[in-house]
Amino acid sequence: MRWLHGALGLLLLVLALLSLTIGPAPLTPLEVITALFGQGSVEQVLIVQQLRLPRVIMAWLVGLSLGLSGAALQGLVRNPLAEPGLLGISSSAGLGAVLALYFGITSLSIWLLPAAAMGCALLATLALSLLT
Repeated sequence: MRWLHGALGLLLLVLALLSLTIGPAPLTPLEVITALFGQGSVEQVLIVQQLRLPRVIMAWLVGLSLGLSGAALQGLVRNPLAEPGLLGISSSAGLGAVLALYFGITSLSIWLLPAAAMGCALLATLALSLLT
């Protein structure tokens, strides 16, 4: 099982390196590796370190948070098949977004739409945890 974790970690690094090569300014993997260490032309270093590397790190963090939240939800309801759509949490988030749009509170701040969606999803999760 350890070899599988190692292989998946290596695959993640290889795919991250390949994603750093993709873009309007095509770079070779060797150019990307040298730009990661601050070598090469100034343009290559800026492209890799300022544009593409944050994109890859953000993708890792989003994937990590989605996996962690899914595992937490499955642990909360003690069901390995549980997912937000099945339990009504996604629908509650949609209801919160629709209510925020309907009552016009999104005109106050752009952050109120996702806050309303997450608040209604949290209420649904709390109600679900009280029922179980």
